[in-house]
Amino acid sequence: LANSLRYYIAEDVEYNEKAKAKFLNEKSLPYLKELKEGIESISDFSALELEKVFKSIVDKHGIKLGALAQPVRVAMTGGAESPGIFEVLEVLGKEKTLKRLERAIRTIA
Repeated sequence: LANSLRYYIAEDVEYNEKAKAKFLNEKSLPYLKELKEGIESISDFSALELEKVFKSIVDKHGIKLGALAQPVRVAMTGGAESPGIFEVLEVLGKEKTLKRLERAIRTIA
């Protein structure tokens, strides 16, 4: 149990290599950048508002939610499995979420 909650407390996360290779790649890079900008622009950092930001990106690009949520999940938790991504982000908080998104973007770029 402690291992599965580590990403909430830790300053940073270690990426699972399989998840990293599958989800943190050139294909997800523009979506992660756009999400980072969207999150920076919201003042109410709640699961509900985060879901709206995700939905606008998904709709704009005609992609499935998983094409954005899975790379974000890896960026936030290090792995491909977690509770609901909006709730994970809300618990992590805006500062930690943006920091981890930036790290994921740098990892790919």
